[in-house]
Amino acid sequence: SVLVERMKQAAPFSGAHITFFNASFDNNSGYNVITSHAEKIRIFEQALESMVSTCRPDCILIGCNTLSVLYPDTPFSKNPPIPVIGIVETGVHCIEKLWQAMTEAVVMIFATPTTITAGTYQQALAWSGIPPERIISIPCANLADKIEAGSHSLETARHIRECVRHATEQLPSSKVPLIASLNCTHYGYSKSLFQHAFHEYGQKDVSIIDPNPYMVELLVPPQMDGRYTHCHVDVDVLCKVSIFPDVMTSIGSLIRAESPQTFDAMQRYTRNPDLF
Repeated sequence: SVLVERMKQAAPFSGAHITFFNASFDNNSGYNVITSHAEKIRIFEQALESMVSTCRPDCILIGCNTLSVLYPDTPFSKNPPIPVIGIVETGVHCIEKLWQAMTEAVVMIFATPTTITAGTYQQALAWSGIPPERIISIPCANLADKIEAGSHSLETARHIRECVRHATEQLPSSKVPLIASLNCTHYGYSKSLFQHAFHEYGQKDVSIIDPNPYMVELLVPPQMDGRYTHCHVDVDVLCKVSIFPDVMTSIGSLIRAESPQTFDAMQRYTRNPDLF
């Protein structure tokens, strides 16, 4: 949704067609439910191949952290026919930039179990100079599903409080400044609940990062602003699975506030059980 509005405002091209390709494969399962890494890769590979054959894009943005950490293990990644940009690179860059300004801080990574287990963030941050003992990784199982059902529901708030409690229990000191990075696409929708939870546990000096908006800057950097006087943007949404009414209400209302055009496309999404 941020990309859609950025394209229209910056007009880096005369026109753009943006397809939101939902890589979810089953309404009753997900990549974080599957225990076999090989099976995750097999399914995501099918989705990537379908993106290229169905949409014929000029580039692919992987906005999901879970899929971004899986991507390097796909056969597709060994010789991609088009540029592919993952959200992990954006998240790492955001954390590095903030940590350089507050090197005494502890970095907290909140993400799905698949993202945490992959260790991609931890390795990249350690490589950039952040001491591993300053990095706390919190796998937030099922939190994305809770947010989809209700981004600010009591159940979502409770779940986030548990994640934050688990994180703060690992702090070397209650007074150390914190960088809390929300490394799942859904978590940013509940950013205020994370902030409130930290305050509940006595943590006032917390900088919360939501990398999602910054990913757009990789595709449309400021130097591309105003290349054209107008950019006509078309948007569509492709899914293998159904978008349930509670998701449309919860996440949809937040998307509508950012980009009415994206919300309209979400409402008239195309479902194809054989998409991949």
